[in-house]
Amino acid sequence: MNCDMGEAIERAQQIAGDRDIQIISADIARQAVEHTLIDELQVFVAPVFLGDGTRIFDVPGGHRYDWELAGMYEGAERSFGRTYRPRGHRTS
Repeated sequence: MNCDMGEAIERAQQIAGDRDIQIISADIARQAVEHTLIDELQVFVAPVFLGDGTRIFDVPGGHRYDWELAGMYEGAERSFGRTYRPRGHRTS
C-alpha cells in the first residue's frame, strides 16, 4: 500500500468494520503512536532473547506519550501481557 499512516489506518478500519485492527510491526506501531492513531496498546513480554529488532519506543527527540494500565492478561505461563490506553482516553 502506498499511502500515509492516517489513510492506511482509515482503510484498515473500513475493512475491519466494527472489529479491532491489530498492528504487528513495531515500526508501523511506532508511527501510529506518533500520529495518535492508537486507542489501545497490548504489550506482551516473554523472557527470551530476540536479538536485533525495531524498538517501538526508541525515538530520540520524539514526543512523550502517557499511558495508563487498562488490563492484564492472566494464565500465560511463559509471558505476561498488559493492555494500556493513552491517558485520558475514554471508551464508548
